Amino acid sequence: MSTEDWDNTPSTTNTGEAQHHWTNVQLGTKQSLVEAMENARKLDERVAREIATSLQSAILLNSKMSLPTKSRESHDAADERAEVEHEIQALQAEKQDAAAKLKDLRTRKSALSKKSKGSQTRSVVVSASSSGRVKTRTIGVYFPLPPVV
Repeated sequence: MSTEDWDNTPSTTNTGEAQHHWTNVQLGTKQSLVEAMENARKLDERVAREIATSLQSAILLNSKMSLPTKSRESHDAADERAEVEHEIQALQAEKQDAAAKLKDLRTRKSALSKKSKGSQTRSVVVSASSSGRVKTRTIGVYFPLPPVV
């Protein structure tokens, strides 16, 4: 490498490692030596054709910057956003329905509790003692009334 090229090379470049990654992505890993060499030759030939075509047409090939690719990516992102928004709205509607149902159930429970409570105080029996432990017998419960003829 000439001194001028050395001086013009940025200190943060890591081109060699990037090339390894790109090659691994294109060819894959875990191949036999012969298979890897054949695939690498095919890849090199394809890249050489792309470079030759770019030099002849004066148009650089970049599949990530093409109009159809960008349009598809934009459309896919819009579809995904719409799907997420639809799911958010559905969950919010479910949440509102559940809150309304919960409120209705609590109201019904409260109404039923008020109905079934009756009087909470005991009726005072005149003959009961002040301690409230003396049982009183009422007519008809312990002493049945004679049948009416």
